[in-house]
Amino acid sequence: MKKVLTAALLSSFLVISSVAVNVQAVGTELQQSLSASEAKDMHIKLDGKLARAQDDQGKVSYPVIVDGRSYLPLRALGNLVGVVVGYDSATRRILIDTKTPKSPSFATDDGKNAPSVPKKANLVKDMYIQLNGEDTFPKDASGNLVYPIIVDGRSYLPIRATESIFGIKVDYDSPSRTIIIKTKNYVEVSSDGYTLETETNDKRQQANEIPVNGGKMKGKVGEDSLGTGSDVNIYDYFKVTASENGVLEYTVKGDAAGELRATFFDANENFICNKDLSIDNLISEKVGLLKGTYFIRLEANTSIPYKLDTKFTPYKEDIENNDEIKNSQNYTTGTTVTGLLGNFSSDTSKDSYDYFCITNSEGKTSFNYTVTSTEDVRITFYDKAGTFINEFDTVQGQLKGTVEIPSDQELIAPYYFAITGGSTKTEPNVYSVVVN
Repeated sequence: MKKVLTAALLSSFLVISSVAVNVQAVGTELQQSLSASEAKDMHIKLDGKLARAQDDQGKVSYPVIVDGRSYLPLRALGNLVGVVVGYDSATRRILIDTKTPKSPSFATDDGKNAPSVPKKANLVKDMYIQLNGEDTFPKDASGNLVYPIIVDGRSYLPIRATESIFGIKVDYDSPSRTIIIKTKNYVEVSSDGYTLETETNDKRQQANEIPVNGGKMKGKVGEDSLGTGSDVNIYDYFKVTASENGVLEYTVKGDAAGELRATFFDANENFICNKDLSIDNLISEKVGLLKGTYFIRLEANTSIPYKLDTKFTPYKEDIENNDEIKNSQNYTTGTTVTGLLGNFSSDTSKDSYDYFCITNSEGKTSFNYTVTSTEDVRITFYDKAGTFINEFDTVQGQLKGTVEIPSDQELIAPYYFAITGGSTKTEPNVYSVVVN
């Protein structure tokens, strides 16, 4: 989901360069003198924690204010977020390398304020930015080119430029005078235990990952990011990965009944099911799944806050590749097996067959069986060659009886049984069977 700064903040700037640069006198068309102020009463919050940016010598680098806009030194910002920053004096290029691993370094912030210090700044148009070996030309929120500003031999750039160059999200909290920086790996958790959804999950390829079991995510969908009515973010995508077979239960709590929809897709965005927010502002859905990757998409045309919870119940007994007699699951008489029919797979097909090989059936002339299920199923018995012996259906999910092995047929042990059926719901048909 996108967040947008206020008009004032959109024009505010964050200093991004702490590169030591000796500024030479150049033509007046390439430089402009500006008044600046070192803001020692301004703070930085990095991934939820207060921090002080430092240069390579460990000296704190404070934000600088120029014409009411906020700046931070580049090398100090690089140290803060773990990005390599250098300078090539021969070509007058600030070199930024986001691909080389670097450990972040910064000082703690005790929250205390100090008086601002007047500074002189120079806008420099003959200095360039090189990002991962390629020249880049940073722009402000209006799409205008921006140039480095030099204060005490250090280079600075606008806030919006730092976001695209460093791969970070920058915001500003005016009451506390705090620059808020979030790195791409930051996961923000609120006091109620819910993780806050990130700002770019309006496409499946950028879905937020949520645990398949015990996931707690909250956010807002359907908001107008620009306030113009032309850029409403109607989707939020969430990715869930089931490492085994089972039932996923997800719930969505909103505050506008009927205006929020949750849709469930497979890995290729093939539709599985959807449901709208109920009159009690709740969506609750159960889906039987084979192991794989799936997506939950929340959709609204008007701004709706929500909370998304996930719960997963695995069924370890049901191996789910036993859909054919040749792939039968080994079974020992007297063992109770719980399985699922009607699970969705990654291609949205449903599992309707489970085959079992009775490994200790040699010499048997009959079997007792007990079957229970949430929806009616059928148990069918075969011999080793797949020859049909008999079949029986549950009634209201209950079945108990005996199957005789005909002595007048050339039946070959070991014997097999299959549980077949499906589910008329998105959640699977859960069965339990024991054969003696």
